[in-house]
Amino acid sequence: MILRGLLLFIVTIFAWEAAAEEITLKKLIESAFTENPALHSMEQKIRSTEESAEADSSFSDPMIGLSQMNGDKRITNWSIGQKFEFPQKYSLKKDIQETKSRFFTQEREQLKLDLRAQIITTYYSIYAIQKIKSLTNEDFGKIREFSRIAESKYAAGTGPMQDSMKAHLAQTEVEVSLISLNQEEDVLQSVMRSLLNKPASFRVQTAKEEISVPNISLADLAALKIETQKSPKLVEKQLQIEEAGYRHSLAKWQYAPDFQLKYQGRISGDPKDARTVSLEMSVPLWFGGKAAGEKSTYLMKQSKESDLENTILILTSQIETQKSKVKNQSELLSIFKTSLIPQAITSFESSMDAYKANNVTFLSLLDSERSLLKVQIAYYRTLTQYIESLTKLESALGYSVSKLGMLEDL
Repeated sequence: MILRGLLLFIVTIFAWEAAAEEITLKKLIESAFTENPALHSMEQKIRSTEESAEADSSFSDPMIGLSQMNGDKRITNWSIGQKFEFPQKYSLKKDIQETKSRFFTQEREQLKLDLRAQIITTYYSIYAIQKIKSLTNEDFGKIREFSRIAESKYAAGTGPMQDSMKAHLAQTEVEVSLISLNQEEDVLQSVMRSLLNKPASFRVQTAKEEISVPNISLADLAALKIETQKSPKLVEKQLQIEEAGYRHSLAKWQYAPDFQLKYQGRISGDPKDARTVSLEMSVPLWFGGKAAGEKSTYLMKQSKESDLENTILILTSQIETQKSKVKNQSELLSIFKTSLIPQAITSFESSMDAYKANNVTFLSLLDSERSLLKVQIAYYRTLTQYIESLTKLESALGYSVSKLGMLEDL
């Protein structure tokens, strides 16, 4: 039963690796920026507002009419008229749409930052899981070696039968662990496919060797802060204030009159050459509605200014939180690499030699082997948390500090 389960795992793992595609982080980000539907949607919003800027600042269509006057003689006239809003209104309407276009451009940049953060975090999570699976498979080989030694000792009468049974139990536990790890990787691969807009057959195979871990000095980390012009979220809020200001100005200009120019010519009737040119002007008489509109836009501008202040507070809190996490997790990674993992390896190797020499029990050997695997897994779990904290910090800042998978146009 155990052998059949092991063969099933090996076949499944090989099938997955055959379907997986080894691809660099930069290529994944490039693919997402090309294929992600949310980015496509944002591009269309930008183009839509650019077209709206031209549409809103254009003249309305002219009016053409016919009129007939009946009396002693029937007179038929034709006319053409064009309405003109006060010139400043056209300019302000165009400014509003252009500001919205710039707003959506900043929203796109923030979306790219967030998408990049998700891809990097998912990529490193897949990398960590694949490393943990590799370590777990190696662990399976070690336990098989334990089992062989235990059986040899039992046959020689120098070890109890329970050692061999414990080794088989440990093998089963490893198989159960691999099932959970495979399920966890399936979820991560699904997330990556959704980010890249890829088919169900697409799987990411990370590099088999150790990939680089971005290291930020404590001094550089402490110096990181909000930079108003680099943060798309803050620029978005500033553009919303600017748009609200234009709308408030437009509301004020509603008190200004609009004009209509009209030309009328004769079709039939006397005198034949009668022509009429008229200029009409609207009278902004109903001040109540205009005053309410002006006040509404003023209050909206104040609301957007408060939104900016609140966003600064939220981002500042997020940045300080993520800076603390990055600092602590970076220190943990260093401890794992320089102390815990080397010590666990030494302890396991010492226990292995001692067990072969009948100086320690099988449980001691198994415990040292479990401790080594636990420390190695903890390192990769911490690495995933570190990358997630780092990319969240970059999204809050509005720019990259790690340069992970960096693109020139990001």
